Amino acid sequence: MLRSDVIEVKTGAEFFRACEERRRSDETSFRRVSRKAGYAHNTYRGWMRGEHEPRLTTALSYAQALGFRVLLVPA
Repeated sequence: MLRSDVIEVKTGAEFFRACEERRRSDETSFRRVSRKAGYAHNTYRGWMRGEHEPRLTTALSYAQALGFRVLLVPA
């Protein structure tokens, strides 16, 4: 059983949904998140629109910029 503050994601869409919920709850623009993650704002906007899926390094940078810590746990 997961702790209540842990978010389990199994797909890229679930990962994005968790990031987007955090971004909106923090009332942060996607431009600001992108700057903090070190990417152009179009990277996040393309992810938002479903135009592409980010590489793992990009996704982890955005997660960190949004205040997440990503843990890998054996299944």
